[in-house]
Amino acid sequence: MPAFLSRPARRANFVWDAEADEALQALKSYLAHLSKIASALPGETFLLYLVISEQAVSTVLVVERAKEQIPV
Repeated sequence: MPAFLSRPARRANFVWDAEADEALQALKSYLAHLSKIASALPGETFLLYLVISEQAVSTVLVVERAKEQIPV
């Protein structure tokens, strides 16, 4: 698991410091280098999975090819 995903301790008096900036840069780099698993084809139908909890909303967009679901 990338270091930026670890949950830092909550600080009541949060100050943006070098550690926070480093975590943000790591997150940006991670997101910029994610590989695209599948490209959309014209007329192709997508499936959207949505999960909602009290703390978060998560989604994934997939396409079904050869009876396999592949993230887009």
